[in-house]
Amino acid sequence: MKLQQRDLQRILANRPADLRGILVYGPDAGHVSETAEVLARSVVEDPSDPFRSVILSGDTLRQDPTALIDAATAMSLTGGSRLVWVRGATDALAPRFQDLADIPAVEALVVVQGDALDTRSKLRRVFESAPNLGALACYGDDGAGLVNFIKQTLEELGVRVGRDALDQLAANLGGDRRQTRSELEKLSLMVGAGGEVTLGAVVASIGDSASLAVDDIAYATADGNGLALDLALGRARANGENSVRILRTTISHFQRLHQAVTLIEAGLSLGSALGSLRPSVFRNRQAKFEAQLGSWSTARLEQCLDRLLEAEFRCKSTGMPDDVVCAQTLIGISLSRRPIRRSA
Repeated sequence: MKLQQRDLQRILANRPADLRGILVYGPDAGHVSETAEVLARSVVEDPSDPFRSVILSGDTLRQDPTALIDAATAMSLTGGSRLVWVRGATDALAPRFQDLADIPAVEALVVVQGDALDTRSKLRRVFESAPNLGALACYGDDGAGLVNFIKQTLEELGVRVGRDALDQLAANLGGDRRQTRSELEKLSLMVGAGGEVTLGAVVASIGDSASLAVDDIAYATADGNGLALDLALGRARANGENSVRILRTTISHFQRLHQAVTLIEAGLSLGSALGSLRPSVFRNRQAKFEAQLGSWSTARLEQCLDRLLEAEFRCKSTGMPDDVVCAQTLIGISLSRRPIRRSA
């Protein structure tokens, strides 16, 4: 089954008895790793406990076809729940996890870490189609989730943050949790323990001009404005921006559109849907964002997000010219834009 990030807390608090395996995957390796660890610790307090945990690598499962099932069906010697944590899973291991779905009984929760898996992934397909398995995508922190992560992390680091500074951080971070955490740690050192992160400190620390330039690409893509997209890509390349950052920023923009359109299709007003977004849409971008909401449905936005995720994966793994992959994907999405008729 497909799982959403909003399902995570429910699973942590009261995991369904028939849920025996969860695949955590996505382009944000830091987010994937942290989510897998949270799931693992919901089963056992110490994942390194040899009596209740087994940690397997993808290489181990490739070399030993029985290792996964043996670990998943073994009884706990000391009582309590058991954990099987698989790291580095790939499509080549899809049959192993199909076996996990098919066997009569499992004694452990199997947490599986994967990389960025596109819609053609055999591994992802196994976890999405089996009723006793789940697939959870980590596309990177965004929206309210990103705001909460920033606030929580700064609180743990012993510093406060003002509203303007928080909005600026949320507008410039996300997409890579490790990088986000690193920037927040740098800020906390700058203001000192017990201090407050101000808007000036944020701008001095991480700046904003580069992000605004890349934002132009995301907006031009969602607008279907080919000329603006070409100009924005040219400026970004001249500033040394890489394709992965461009794609991640565009993913973030389409996630925000998806969040708002989902609420509108559920019956909320435009104002209420926009008001739910965190961080808020910048005032000088609001009219354009509102217009884009009339051009996309949730189904088509989900298709675009899958295309963007696949493009990021290809940029990082196939050896193809990443600037070509990025540009072709963005142009294709911009050409697919068309107005949606919604009932009043």
